[in-house]
Amino acid sequence: MFKNYFKTGWRNLTRNKSYAAINIIGLSLGIACSILIFTVVSYHLSFENFNHNKDRIYRIVTEVKSDNTFYSRGTPSPLAKAMRNDFSFAEKSVRVAVFWKMPVNIESSQNGLKKFNEENGVAVTSSDFFDIFNFPLVEGNIQTALTEPNTAIITQKLAKKYFGEENPMGKTIRINNKTDFKITGVLKDIPINTDRSQEIYVSDKSLKEFSEWQANDDSWGGFSSETNTFLLLKPGVSAASVASAFPQIMKKYYVNNPNQNSFVFHLQPLNDIHFNTEYEGYADKKYLWSAALIGLLLIVTAAVNFINLATAQAVNRSKEIGIRKVLGSMRNQLFWQFIAETTLITVFATIIAFVLAQMALPFVNMLFTTQLSIDPLKNMHLLVFILTVTVAVIFLSGSYPGLILSGFKPIAALKGKASDNKAGGFSLRRALVITQFSISQLLIIGTIIIASQMNFSKHSDLGFDKENIVMVTVPLNDSIGNLKMKELVNDLKEIPSVKNVSLCMEAPGADHSNMDGIRYDNRAKDELWGVNGKTIDANYLATFNLKLVAGRNIYPSDTINQYIVNETVIRKLGLSSPQEAINKKLTLDGISAPIVGVVKDFYDKSFRSDINPVVMFPLNSHVEHCAVKISNADIKSSLAAIAKTWNAIYPQYVYRQEFLDEKIAKYYALDDIMLKLIEFFAGIAILIGCLGLYGLVSFMVVQKTKEIGVRKVLGASVQNILWLFGKEFSRLVFIAFVIAAPVAWWLMNKYLQDFKFRIHIGVGVFVLAILITLVIAVITVGYRSLRAAMANPVKSLRSE
Repeated sequence: MFKNYFKTGWRNLTRNKSYAAINIIGLSLGIACSILIFTVVSYHLSFENFNHNKDRIYRIVTEVKSDNTFYSRGTPSPLAKAMRNDFSFAEKSVRVAVFWKMPVNIESSQNGLKKFNEENGVAVTSSDFFDIFNFPLVEGNIQTALTEPNTAIITQKLAKKYFGEENPMGKTIRINNKTDFKITGVLKDIPINTDRSQEIYVSDKSLKEFSEWQANDDSWGGFSSETNTFLLLKPGVSAASVASAFPQIMKKYYVNNPNQNSFVFHLQPLNDIHFNTEYEGYADKKYLWSAALIGLLLIVTAAVNFINLATAQAVNRSKEIGIRKVLGSMRNQLFWQFIAETTLITVFATIIAFVLAQMALPFVNMLFTTQLSIDPLKNMHLLVFILTVTVAVIFLSGSYPGLILSGFKPIAALKGKASDNKAGGFSLRRALVITQFSISQLLIIGTIIIASQMNFSKHSDLGFDKENIVMVTVPLNDSIGNLKMKELVNDLKEIPSVKNVSLCMEAPGADHSNMDGIRYDNRAKDELWGVNGKTIDANYLATFNLKLVAGRNIYPSDTINQYIVNETVIRKLGLSSPQEAINKKLTLDGISAPIVGVVKDFYDKSFRSDINPVVMFPLNSHVEHCAVKISNADIKSSLAAIAKTWNAIYPQYVYRQEFLDEKIAKYYALDDIMLKLIEFFAGIAILIGCLGLYGLVSFMVVQKTKEIGVRKVLGASVQNILWLFGKEFSRLVFIAFVIAAPVAWWLMNKYLQDFKFRIHIGVGVFVLAILITLVIAVITVGYRSLRAAMANPVKSLRSE
């Protein structure tokens, strides 16, 4: 029986190719987008799922309470040891200290010196780490691989990169150009669905080679965000019982410590790490759910399109239905006949959607910097999703038109009197068109607002110069670092296109170091807020064009003997003017020096954050970058000259550079991704809507052919005929706008709340959105309407 349904359905679709084509294109676009969105969302939701004990793995994180409370994924370096020695609720407690962008050298008699720069850095930890995380070794003993100092484990990928086909076991790599490490194990390549991206793990007993401060078991006073503490709880131990132990930690290790009332430790479940942006997680779940909602809306748009066209075509099929009923067809048979036709269209659309998704996947991977694949045979969840979407679309799209068609009265249908109302009514199709354009306008308004905020964030005056500044990494641990850094500065200044050079820790608007223990002048107590500490030199203000509002610049120095603060520090200190602070003593982290200058406030991080109090000081031992201001002319040659100069001074290191404006843009990387996605999906929604609108107008033209002929004979102009179609759809677009505008305002207002400095959603956004929609509707409706208006009325009335 169903075989006959499909045969008949195929014949019907081949007789009405345009109807079938419009629906297949619309559905394929909607389903393709949903497949891509599902692939991306499921990838992020799968993070850390490969860990066998993921429900018992927690990270300890830190809340630092002050006037400007902030949150960090880092903890004091000795915390893991304290949790292991003082309490018994964890099977394993481990410290992991990550040092990013580490140079790795390999020297052999055959190949000489090979230099690498590992962007993902080096993780310093113990073998207990591999008892917590499921990273298996393919060579070596996991229990003994990191028990000795100066031992390292690398991944299969790095083993091949460093040593080719040779066995890496027992070979030596030099990290950070100072310490040799013996390879004692080879890890299976790290899964893509983890935030632990390091591919080199070295023994915890060598931590002092990277940071003497963190290797000190008494270093409770501060912490690095890259030093994490992980726990594997014993079965049956609750997170609440572990959290109750943290006050005991504070009592034991923070006696007379100024951070005793500032640091608050919390437990973070493993499955929260990837999503919690408060603790520097990558993907906020609200963005993922927003993407999933957009995917659902696109499928709804395509299904609405199908219903709209199917009910519009129902009148044309009335005689076919009448004959079938006279010949004995039952209503349920006619219903399943239409479902069979819908199935054919949807299956073809799904096949095309799968091909389209595969074609678009490289662009998605490039956008998200991932290595996703679309293979339903290997991904059971994807297969179930595709089948579910296909079945849902078949019944969502086909059920209502099927009920309408099968409900025609046979006599009325044979006489051609099956009215438009009996075919679902134009009021239904109005509602469906309104639904489509509401979704389209929602996406258009969202696109405009996100684009406006991104433009505001990236092109506003940040209070410092970010254009044509190259941030060149300077090695920290060179034995004669000061001499070489000064030589680098002098040589770079000899390059004609170089305008200025500054040695610093970071640029004004970049990741910062939070420092506590600030005391002003002769006040009795430290302030209850921390500052953003920045290492600078005497060229820093000129290089970044920071404006002094009081005092002077620092004099050249290698150590902390003078401070420059920003206006926010002055306000937080309760001073009446910047001048009042000049030459007053400031103590920061135990080091006292006079305040010699006050700079105008600048945005020291992204627009999501308030402007922090900033204290700048000279300290050569903390220099990490050389900021080079270059001219606009021949940037390529300038970069080549800078690299050549740097390599001559540091031949054993790998040269690294980054433009400051590109670095700042990374603050908004996720927003840029969302913007690109919503732009793309808005375009798809509009295209699907236009296809349906064009099909609907074509149907109306057929229905009104004789009416148009009569109107033209009676003297109606082309403009009158165009208005006959245009007024109806213009009204629907405005109704859709009235529905979409408040919803879009509410959603976008929620989005903008994440920004401390944000745009105002003005009337212009909504005016632009409706104008865009009207132009699209006019073009879509106008083309087909114009053809009808220009037609010869004699031909349309000939049959009368």
